[in-house]
Amino acid sequence: MREPLLQIDNVRFAYAGQGATKPTVDGVTLIVRPGETLGLVGESGCGKSTLARIAVGLLRADQGSVRVSGADVAAPGSAARLARARRVQMVFQDPHGSLNPRLRIRSLLAEPLRLHKLTPPDREQTAVEELLRQVGLSPATSEKFPHELSGGQRQRVAIARALAVRPQLLVCDEPVSALDVSIQAQILNLLRDLQQELGLSYFFISHDLRVVRYIADRIAVMHQGRIVETGETDAVWQAPEHPYTQKLLASLPPEL
Repeated sequence: MREPLLQIDNVRFAYAGQGATKPTVDGVTLIVRPGETLGLVGESGCGKSTLARIAVGLLRADQGSVRVSGADVAAPGSAARLARARRVQMVFQDPHGSLNPRLRIRSLLAEPLRLHKLTPPDREQTAVEELLRQVGLSPATSEKFPHELSGGQRQRVAIARALAVRPQLLVCDEPVSALDVSIQAQILNLLRDLQQELGLSYFFISHDLRVVRYIADRIAVMHQGRIVETGETDAVWQAPEHPYTQKLLASLPPEL
């Protein structure tokens, strides 16, 4: 059995003013192993995105711990934050909101390279163009601003930016839900190809069970802040055990 890359242990989190009786995340324990994709599904408001932000250190858990490659993502200090960013990166739902509209794509991709001192200055443009090729974009894209790109192209740029620091794990929070169905398939296939090429692990959050079924090796089902069922993707899909999972599957429209 491979050691977990991501280990979430008994994590609990409540927003200020929420009260102790209704935490957004309530005692969640999950693991992601090297090279696998764990899909997290559940309805809106169940705590999925909050857990994603805890997993990358954007929020600090009230209780429990989160480790990536054995290192605590909540460790204080700038050096610890930089080291965490090298291990785990996040791809957000809305690429338009996660990319600075005032910067050209070349600047958006060069910024993490400079911050982490990964590329000599004279190789920076070459590294930017290679990142763009890696996600299926032309090197000429580097001269554009985010508003000049389509939604799918912007999400490819967001993925390229996450890959710039060569992370082991990507936390993907609804990364295709804002895209047209045909573009969703392209981005999902890109993520699968990158996983094979780079040996990445994914913690993939979505409300769409069909998307998660396509990309995930295992599924975790979240309901009201708690994990109610986990298992291999096909096993959960074909024989869900928890009533909430059964309800989610029953609510899916029939496939054409």
